[in-house]
Amino acid sequence: MGPASRADLGLNPLNPIVNVRGISDDPANAIRLLREQIRGLQEHGVAATIKHFPGDGVDYRDQHLLTSCNSLSREKWLRYHGRVFQALINSGVEVIMPGHISLPAYQSERINGFPPPATLSKELLTDLLKGRMSFRGVIVSDALTMGGFRGWYPTQLESEIQAFVAGTDVMLWPSHAYLDELERRITSGQIPVERLDDAVSRIWALKGRLGILQDDRPLFRTLTGEEAAFAGSTARNVCEQAVTLVRDRRQMLPLSPARQNKVLLVGVAPISNKGGDGGLSKLGHFRSLLEARGVFLPFLFFPLFSMWITPTTLPTRTTAGGSRSTQEYDRIIFIVIRTPHNPFGPLQLYDLEAQSAWAVNAMPKEKVIVVSLGSPYIGNEYFERVDTCINAYSNDKAMHEAVVRALLGDIPFNGISPVALDKEIFSL
Repeated sequence: MGPASRADLGLNPLNPIVNVRGISDDPANAIRLLREQIRGLQEHGVAATIKHFPGDGVDYRDQHLLTSCNSLSREKWLRYHGRVFQALINSGVEVIMPGHISLPAYQSERINGFPPPATLSKELLTDLLKGRMSFRGVIVSDALTMGGFRGWYPTQLESEIQAFVAGTDVMLWPSHAYLDELERRITSGQIPVERLDDAVSRIWALKGRLGILQDDRPLFRTLTGEEAAFAGSTARNVCEQAVTLVRDRRQMLPLSPARQNKVLLVGVAPISNKGGDGGLSKLGHFRSLLEARGVFLPFLFFPLFSMWITPTTLPTRTTAGGSRSTQEYDRIIFIVIRTPHNPFGPLQLYDLEAQSAWAVNAMPKEKVIVVSLGSPYIGNEYFERVDTCINAYSNDKAMHEAVVRALLGDIPFNGISPVALDKEIFSL
C-alpha cells in the first residue's frame, strides 16, 4: 500500500490528530488538493491510501489512545467527510484505511453499549463503504496495536478476526496466530468463504492494476540528479507559498537588519519523556539564517522561562511586564512548535510552555512577533493580543528559509490559512 493521504477534516481545533496533518477544514479544498496528490501517486505506480474513514477531526480525543467518535449527524457527515471520501472514491483511489473511529449516525450495532470503531463495524465497512459508496478498492486497517482498536473483544486475536468479518481486507500488524485462525474459521464454515473471495479479489485486482504481478517490475529506483533538484525546488516553492501572515496590526514587518538587528529568539516546545526536544534543536538553523543576514541574535532560549535565570540581561520573574526585555532588544521572536504526537497528548501548551504564553502576554506587544511552526491555532488560542503572528506549519529547513525570507521582505506572505481561525471556533 502506498503513502496515506489524509481525507480527515480539521473541524475541531482541539483535535490532537488532524491539525497540521490534515489538508483543510473545507471539503471542496480537500477534494481539489487530494485528487491531485492521489493522481500523482497512482500515475507513478503507487496505490494511494486515504484515511481515516469515516473521518477524523471532529472529536477532541486521539484514536491512538481510545476509540474516538465522529459525532456528526448523517446530514452533516454527507456534507463534510462523506463528501470528501465519495469524491475520492469516484476519482479512483485504490485504498482506504478506516480509523478506530465510530460514526454513531450510521451505526445501530453496540458492543457492551458502545458503537464499535469503523475497523470493527460491518455497518460502516461493508454496508456503507463497499455498499452504498461503491468502493471497489482495498480496505487496509490502521495499526491494530492502537488503543482505539484493542479491548473490544476478549482477546486481540478475536478482534483481528472480527475486523476481517466486518470488511477489512488487509491487516496492519496482526498477531502471528491471525492467518492460521482465519483459515480454520473459513474451512469450518464459521466465516463465509465469500468474505475471503471479496478480500482476495480486491487485493489481486489492485496488484494487477499496479503491475506488481509482472516479474520484471522494479520496486525502487534512485532519483536522478534532475529529479532530486526538482524535489528540492518544489519544497522551497511550496513553503514560500504556504507562510501565512495571520496579522500585523502595527505594520512591524518586514524586519530591517539595519534598524532591528538585535533580536531575542525564544523557542517554545514540549520536551517528551520518551526522548527528543520537541524540535527545538532545529531552530539553530533558523537562527543561522537570520545571523547570515546581519541580524544579531545573542541568545537562543529553550523554553522562555530560562529567560528568567539571566537577570543581568533579562527581567526577573518579578519585573513587571518584561519591560527590560523589550528595552534590550529591537524585536523578540517567539517560535512555538506544537505538532501531533510530539509528544503524545493534547496540542495545548502546558507546564513551562504554558508559562511562556503567560510571559508573552505580560510583555508590551510593540516588539513581539509569534511564529507557529506547527498548529495554526496557537496564535489565536494563546496570543490574540500579540499584534504580529505568523503561521508556517512545519519545522524544517525549507520552511525556516521561507519564513526568514518573508520576515525580511524578500518574498510576500502568500499563504492563505487552510482552516478557519475565528476566535468563536474555540467555543466548541
